[in-house]
Amino acid sequence: KREMPSPAPRYEDGVPKDHCHVRCCNEEGEVRPGQRPAFPYAHSTLKSKGLVKRKPVFSYDREHTFSLLQPVFQDLGNGADYERLSEKLQKLFCRVLDSCDLEAVNYNDCESYLDSLLHLCSDITRECTGRTLAQWGVLGEAEAALRQAWLHFVRLIWIRDYDWENLV
Repeated sequence: KREMPSPAPRYEDGVPKDHCHVRCCNEEGEVRPGQRPAFPYAHSTLKSKGLVKRKPVFSYDREHTFSLLQPVFQDLGNGADYERLSEKLQKLFCRVLDSCDLEAVNYNDCESYLDSLLHLCSDITRECTGRTLAQWGVLGEAEAALRQAWLHFVRLIWIRDYDWENLV
């Protein structure tokens, strides 16, 4: 089996992993005073020289992230409903997804993170359907496929493309 090539994340020297480098600008979005900005309003990053602490993406709009679970459970029947998910697990779901970026989870060393995601998926499934992933028959190859899907998620976050930085 051949490994899929994976680019490494691009970190800048002197930038902590829990920070990113954004454009340095004033409150009007000006990099230089008087220069017309592409984005006319901004948070000043002059004091930090463009270095800002990473912020949660999935928790930013938790309701939207939570709503993405709807198609997963909508046609299962037997009372399965994403809206049965407790507030506690909704928050945990977003927090665990965010931790991939905020804690700079390493794609080449993420087994414990993947374990936590699979366990969380099983807990979410139990709350939304009354049965765990194992009780639904998600074992062996099916569990390996889910693990591979989450590994792909980690890879996408881990690459740390500069366009991703602009999202923050």
